[in-house]
Amino acid sequence: MTRTRAIVFDFDGLLMDTESTSFLSWQYEWSQWGLTLEVASFFVNHGGDVTDDRYATLAAAVGLGLRLAVASSSPRQWLTTHLGRAGVLDTFDVLAAGDEVARHKPAPDVYQLALGRLSLSGAAAVAVEDTAHGVAAARAAGMRCIAIPNPFVTPDR
Repeated sequence: MTRTRAIVFDFDGLLMDTESTSFLSWQYEWSQWGLTLEVASFFVNHGGDVTDDRYATLAAAVGLGLRLAVASSSPRQWLTTHLGRAGVLDTFDVLAAGDEVARHKPAPDVYQLALGRLSLSGAAAVAVEDTAHGVAAARAAGMRCIAIPNPFVTPDR
C-alpha cells in the first residue's frame, strides 16, 4: 500500500465559499432586471467558467448599450499607443485628447470634446477620474463623476 504524501484541495466551494457568494450576487443582479437565475443553471456540471454567457444574458435584459470614451489631457498618440498595446483600443467608441483642446483639466474642454463626439449631454454620461482636477473638469462639463484616488496625487490636486 502506498503511503499518502500529499493532500490536494479543490478551491471554489471547498477552501473558500466563493460559489455561494457568487451565486447570490448574480441572482440579486439578475432580479433587478426581472430575470430569474436558478441554482441548476448557475452551477455547470463540468466546472469551468460561463461568466461571459451570464453577462450576455444580463446585457440583453438591461440593454447595456453603454458607449465608452476616454477623455485625457495626454496627447492622442500616447492614448492610441498604450490602448493599442493593451489590445483595448477598439473597446472605446471615442477618444478625446489633450492635444485636441485649448485648455487642460480642470477646464472641461476635453470632456466637452468627448461628449460632443458621443452626441451626449453631460447629464447623460458619467466620468471616472483619479485626481481632483479631473473631477473638477468632469463636473464643469455637467457630468456626474466617480473618483478613484490616485495614490501618487494629493487629494487637493
